[in-house]
Amino acid sequence: MARLYFYIQFIRRFFFKWCLFGFSLVYPTSSVVGQLIDVSLRHFSTDSGLATSMVNDLYLGHDGYLWIAGLGALTKFDGTEFNSFAPSGKEANSINFTSVASDKKGTVYAVGIDRWNTYHLYRLLPDSEELMVVGNDWVSVQPIRAVIPAKNGELLFITTKEEVILSDGDRISRLFESPAQTPIISAFSTTENFFFRTSKDIFRVSRTGTFTSINESELPPYEKTIPLEGDYYPIHNVASNDLSCFFPMLRSLLYSPTVSSFPETSYIFLDPTSSSQWNIKKRRITHVDRKTKESRDFSYLLQDFPKAHGIKCAVMDHFGQVWLGTNDGVFAIKPTFSIAQKLFTGRDRFGNAFSFRGIAQWRGKLYANSYSGRFNYQFNEGRESPFYNDTPVVHPLAAHAGNEASLWLSDGHYLMRFHDANREPTVYTLPLLPNFDYTSLNIWSIYEDPEGKVWLGTSVGLAVLDSLGGQIRFISPPLIPSDSIARVNHIHPVQDGLLLATTLGMQHFDFKQGFSGQVGVYDSLVNLTKGTPIYHLHIDKEGIFWIASHGRGLLQWHAERKQLTSFDASNGISSNELHAVYEDNKGGLWMPSEDGLFMFDPSEQRAVRYGKEHGLTDDEFNRIAHFQDQEGLLYFGGVAGINLIDPADIYRNYTDSTYSLRWNAAVVSAQDGSFSEDITSAVLSKKPIVLTSEPTTLTLKLFNLGGYTSFEYRWKSDSAGWQRSNEPLPHLVDLPERQDELLIRALDSRGSVVGMLHLPLDVQHRYTIQELLVPTMIGSALLAVVVFAFFWQKKSSDKKLRSRLKQPRFASPFDQPVEPLSESLDGFAEKIEGVVNQHLSSPEFGVSQLSEELCLSRKSLYRKTNQLIGKNPNELIKEKRLAYAKQLLSYSDLNIAEITFKVGFNSSSYFTNCYKKQYGQTPREYRNQLLKRKNS
Repeated sequence: MARLYFYIQFIRRFFFKWCLFGFSLVYPTSSVVGQLIDVSLRHFSTDSGLATSMVNDLYLGHDGYLWIAGLGALTKFDGTEFNSFAPSGKEANSINFTSVASDKKGTVYAVGIDRWNTYHLYRLLPDSEELMVVGNDWVSVQPIRAVIPAKNGELLFITTKEEVILSDGDRISRLFESPAQTPIISAFSTTENFFFRTSKDIFRVSRTGTFTSINESELPPYEKTIPLEGDYYPIHNVASNDLSCFFPMLRSLLYSPTVSSFPETSYIFLDPTSSSQWNIKKRRITHVDRKTKESRDFSYLLQDFPKAHGIKCAVMDHFGQVWLGTNDGVFAIKPTFSIAQKLFTGRDRFGNAFSFRGIAQWRGKLYANSYSGRFNYQFNEGRESPFYNDTPVVHPLAAHAGNEASLWLSDGHYLMRFHDANREPTVYTLPLLPNFDYTSLNIWSIYEDPEGKVWLGTSVGLAVLDSLGGQIRFISPPLIPSDSIARVNHIHPVQDGLLLATTLGMQHFDFKQGFSGQVGVYDSLVNLTKGTPIYHLHIDKEGIFWIASHGRGLLQWHAERKQLTSFDASNGISSNELHAVYEDNKGGLWMPSEDGLFMFDPSEQRAVRYGKEHGLTDDEFNRIAHFQDQEGLLYFGGVAGINLIDPADIYRNYTDSTYSLRWNAAVVSAQDGSFSEDITSAVLSKKPIVLTSEPTTLTLKLFNLGGYTSFEYRWKSDSAGWQRSNEPLPHLVDLPERQDELLIRALDSRGSVVGMLHLPLDVQHRYTIQELLVPTMIGSALLAVVVFAFFWQKKSSDKKLRSRLKQPRFASPFDQPVEPLSESLDGFAEKIEGVVNQHLSSPEFGVSQLSEELCLSRKSLYRKTNQLIGKNPNELIKEKRLAYAKQLLSYSDLNIAEITFKVGFNSSSYFTNCYKKQYGQTPREYRNQLLKRKNS
């Protein structure tokens, strides 16, 4: 019998374990934070509005635009609309633009080649619509064959004689000339030096122009060339000291791409916020994770676009997107990275995923209950192992470790206490209740208090284990099964009692009075949540209660106000079945649900959703599979493993990297259409903008290279919530009546906030009829009193004067008639004229700047100029510009384009229209008329 018993125990312990789990009991971690999950591809061609599908060069300007150099046109792209610029002339369509860049002032330069292979340098001034040819003598007497962006907004011009000209926007200097005019095939710059590669050598050139030939080992390490912060995003990042990687091959520098001695076009980009590296070469698109060394080939993305014929140019933006220029337009590759470390992602003997329930941390290891068994995870070794699977798993649920002495796990109606992981646990059972099936009694939550009592949340109410040597007893056990029995999902300790999250709402248990003591501080909470399934509770540092519910989303309860507020889909929480609430060190609330993991920002009242596409094991999480350790790390169990999340990683790589939204244009106008003014320059100055709330509307156009389709905006002082816009064009009509701040944010397809913008506005008060009448009536009464007093005093003075006139008096030389005083307008007009004349050449000068110079508000300036001069400030500024232009046309040799920008106009066509409207003829007609008079 003893031998038979031994065999039975052997089969029970080892055969059952083998059948259930097989021999693969250790599963390595399958993913890490920052690992590439997936990519999305966007394609822009002539069907999307691009002027030409043949793209030769891409450039990310300092102003936020993506500039595209192609056949027949130079195009700028703000993420929504394409704006193309073409040179004038019959052969404009044949100009092939090969390179483009801009200086720190925003002037864009491009090199184009005509059908006779002649190089031309073009210039596009800020806010101009005319692409002008730059004379050869402006930069060099030799034709410019390429323009390359350098550091700090500088530009490098390469001539056909292999000279390098450096321009910082203000000054032009000759930097370097390739010995023996050996062709320069690539260039790169750092803060200190410039590096040029010719077909024979590599040269390092200082900013003073001294140069020396170097070998590959003397190239600077790539870490010094990667900008980790700031607004400057270079075209090319450098990955290593390998020569082919250090110098990206610029096609605009190659005389003939077919020359075998020249290397192929290749680009390498590093994302500063992750370990992501992109290798681009010809038709190959490869991603490399620098941590794991894992490589993935994404060349298949262009298989459906045979016209592309390979990649001609590439650039990475501050979204981490890689833009590719081809013969079939522009492509944008947008990556998605993992936010979590995934644990237990393998499968058991029967091919089932590990679906976890209770999770706890004990003695440096993570322990978890699963239908596939009990497991632990050893952090220092990264090792996943089964734990105490000697007995069949029936209904594994809760896990708890309040101290180092005990680990508590539940399995159906069994409660197991482990004091040593290598020994058999002590097993306790729930007492049998009359009229209840034993299989219906389950332990869903566990809490061990400081006194050693173990409180159990069961499927039929609250139970307790008073001591380790005692037995479990129920607190107010039910008599018969019914719908009024509350299952206890979570136990939260409070002063002198427990708060229970149950399927019938919140309940309060007082250690002295039991459940009868409902009248107290928590009676409002109990009444307000009655009938709502509650699964978890968290109390923040300010004493605010955050409650995860099924059916009502996230609930917030203020004990002092006795007020319950709910947050749902309108706040970005698309699932109303939340399982738990945990707070991170920055105040963010993390909530697993039936459909994704949500991070809620209480200050913004907005949630970000994370799911499988962000590297989580699945979108569905289990109801009691959650835990937060003492270091703030979060563990969320789903139907396919456990997700370990460090909120610091999220804030570092995602939330804190939220980019600042940029403006394309800002226009203020009257609701009745009586006036419209471009205030883009005032917006970019980041100073409070003065607006009149009564007649004014504000329209904003945002850059959207990220391709987002959802934007929200609200006033900072407005508690009504966020307004939604499905395009980057917020239009505000109801302006506040005081100084306020406009908040705008961009959202991705999952509701994540990816861009933010705060714009201060000084909105002048809109007076009501009552506010206007009251001071008017008071003023009228005071005026009547003053007039009465004046006439009364005048009457008495006249009597005294008549009596004095009867007396003789001597003539005085000072007795002269006094002329009546009148208000002169010359001083005000001269002041306006002086300020305007100082800024005639500045296209940014407008009403906002004029009002600042005169120390007047916009509203006061409009009122004063209209009343005293009969014109508004815009008309005055425009007339002064046009009058100055007329003088220049008459007495200078400047051409019309130069005069246009000298008098502060950004567009030659707009200048021509304004001039003709003012003087009845175009500038060219006026100058021709002057020439005819001179010749006659």
